Formats: sequence, C-alpha cells, structure tokens
Amino acid sequence: MKKVGQILFMVLIPLMAQSQIGNQIKSQIIQRKNNKINNAINQGLDKVENKLDSTLRKGNKSGTNQGVDQGEESETESVQSVEGQSETERPKPVATTVSPEKAYAKFDFVPGNKVILEDNFVAETSDEIPSLWVPTSGQVEVAQISGQNVMGFIEEGIVYPRHSDMSLNSTRTTLEFDYLFRKIGQTWAQAMETGNYGNEYLVIQFARDEEYYSTDYQANVLGDFSKRITIYADGTVRFGSMEGKYSQGQMLTSAYGKYYADLADKWVHVSVAITEKSIKVYLNSQRVINSVITKGHAPTFQFTCADCSSRDNGHQLFVKNVRIAEGGADPYKQLTSSGRFIARGITFDVAKATIRPESFGALNEVVALMNNDATLKFEIGGHTDSDGDDASNLQLSQQRADAVKGQLVTMGIDATRLTTKGYGESKPLVTNDSPENKANNRRVEFVKN
Repeated sequence: MKKVGQILFMVLIPLMAQSQIGNQIKSQIIQRKNNKINNAINQGLDKVENKLDSTLRKGNKSGTNQGVDQGEESETESVQSVEGQSETERPKPVATTVSPEKAYAKFDFVPGNKVILEDNFVAETSDEIPSLWVPTSGQVEVAQISGQNVMGFIEEGIVYPRHSDMSLNSTRTTLEFDYLFRKIGQTWAQAMETGNYGNEYLVIQFARDEEYYSTDYQANVLGDFSKRITIYADGTVRFGSMEGKYSQGQMLTSAYGKYYADLADKWVHVSVAITEKSIKVYLNSQRVINSVITKGHAPTFQFTCADCSSRDNGHQLFVKNVRIAEGGADPYKQLTSSGRFIARGITFDVAKATIRPESFGALNEVVALMNNDATLKFEIGGHTDSDGDDASNLQLSQQRADAVKGQLVTMGIDATRLTTKGYGESKPLVTNDSPENKANNRRVEFVKN
C-alpha cells in the first residue's frame, strides 16, 4: 500500500501543477479579454465626453451647460459594445412617427384663462439667476441648450416664482412646463445601456419651504396639497400615495431595464390642472395622475431637484416654457354671454406660427364645440404683445390665425366655417407693462360670425 501511495503521489503532483498553470492561464486570458472590453467602452465614452462641453463635466459655473443637445447626440455617437461592434453599426430601433393630432386625440388639458406667470427665459443672461425666480438652495441659473435659454438646476436646487402676485387664491389653477433630465458625460440612453442611472426625479411643492413645514399652514391652507408631485426620469409620477406611469410611444430595452424613447434625452411637457375637486397631471399627451381633492388649495409652485450635481456620473435638470394660469370658463358659456372666447391653450413656438403639440387640448375643445353645433362659424383672430415692430407683429398674428384654421380643417372642420384675421398688437386686453400682461395679450380669439 505504501508503494501504491508513492506512485499515486508521483502521478498526481504533475497533474495538480498542470491544473494550476491551466487555471492561471485561463484567468489571465479572461482578464485580458475584460481589459480589452473595458478599453473599448472607455474609448467610446471618451469620444462622447470630448464632444460635450468640458466645463459641464467639471461643474465649472461659467459654462456648465452651453449649447449641447444630448437628444441629437444619442442618435449619432459611436460607443463600443462588449462585442467590439459600434452602436452605429448595430441596427437601432426606429421610432414610429405619430402625428400630434393622433397622439393628443384624448388630451383634455385646457389652461386657465388668466396668465399669472409665463417665462420662456428669452431675455435672460446665461449663468445668472432667472429674474422671475427666487432660488433658496443650491445653484439654479440660466443655461443654454442648443442655443435656447432655459432654467438649469446645476447643483441641487430649490426655486419658486418671484412675482408678488404669486400667492394663488383661485381654486382653479394650471401649471405647464417642459423638463429635460441630462446625464453628465453621456446621453440618457447611454446611461440606460450601461446602468449608469439612479432614481432621478424632480419635486413640485405647493408652498415655499418656510410655510410648507408649518403644521398650521398645512392644516389650514394646503389641506390635500400638503402632498407633493414627484416626477421620475422613467416616467413614474406620484402625488402622495397615488402613483401613475407614463406608457406611451416607443419602449426601448437595455440590459438594465426598459425605458421610453419619449423620455430619454428629449423635452417632456408637463401639464397640471387643479380644480375644486381634483388634480390631474399629464406627461406629454398622457394623463398619469387623477386624484380627488377634498380641501385646501395650492398657493404657489416650488421646484426642487434634490440630487442634481455636476460631478462625474451625476445628472442635471433643465426647465423651460413655464406658464401658470388661474380660472377657466367653459367656451360655450363665454360664447353665449359675449359671442366670443379666448383659446388660451393654443400656443406657439416663440416668434413663430408653429402650433405647440400641447395646444391640442384646446383645439379638441373647439372641434367638439363646432361639431355639436353645425351652425357655428368663427373668425379666428391672432393677437400679439407689443414686443417687436408693428408690421412684424401684424404678419405673425395673421400667420398664427391661418395656422389654427389649417389645423382645425385637418381635424375635420369645414374651411368655409372659418375666417382668419391678424390684429397684431392693436387690440391689447391689458397694458403691455409686464411679462404677465404681455402673455395675456398674446392670444387666439374666436369670434362668432
């Protein structure tokens, strides 16, 4: 037996040594392969980062967000995959084009008829605090995305409207704005592909912090509006314990989960409608929250991005086209009492006659009104504020009136029932002495013929 054991020992030792050498070689091969993969990925990400503003990645205040639209970047950048094949070489999912009238066919949001605040940040200076807003925490300032001024939450950030009349008393209030979440150093789609994302969100609070945290104020003023609206980058929206989820458009799948193309590297439109009985929240054309309100009202709207940061792998929030309005009268009632109504929900790109998609709530309302009464005929009047010269404003107002008529005809209204006239700045409702008054003078008015 001793001799047999010696023989086995002499045989097994070389085999064990060979096995260890084999494991070492195998380990080195795996390590070298992983290094190649990591190098390829890093090279691809370096290309992306080189295209982004260097100060954005460093958090340099002077140029943190200048002129890069990551929605465009995501379609063209070549990032190496683990197989060594570039993303541009692999087939990309093709988004189906849906017309605005189809996408917004069931959109029923209509803004209030008195504009309290409208801010598109056009006249602002980059890297300065927006003039109509009060930041109370973090770094909130005017930035530029693709040459357009926006409000950027650069580092953390809490902000509320500065306007002295912003203590809203009406039980009917509407809020609209566009938001964009953006990753540092890469597009959002790339972050989804690499797992470099967290639970990014923005918060809408209905009181300033100094009032919100008062128990008496919550009980006697806010009531149900002690709850906040939280909007997550993946399209989840919460109001208190109620939760809704965006579920429209093209869904994309990555190794780390699913996400909607409409929410990645694109501006998302938010509409909030508050009445005596309910609060509704829409993302783009989809209503995601419809909650009962039993008491209280919303005195203001405070925005918060608690985790915004310019550090590596951080994210930032950008906001534009903010509009807060009060009240709201049924168009039929306005028509019955005065023979005309103002369609506040029909809005346009700045200085253009391009109808914004969110206008389809008001357009749908006009179509329904005219379909219910075949005798109705309207003059569509276009009106501007006093900014710019008279001739340009007159031309723009006519173009906008024509654009509205064209859209209504596309939606099935007989063209013979509609005429158009541009009035420019000649018929203001109020003096053009403030941003809010100018916003109220910019309008589309339907006058019964």
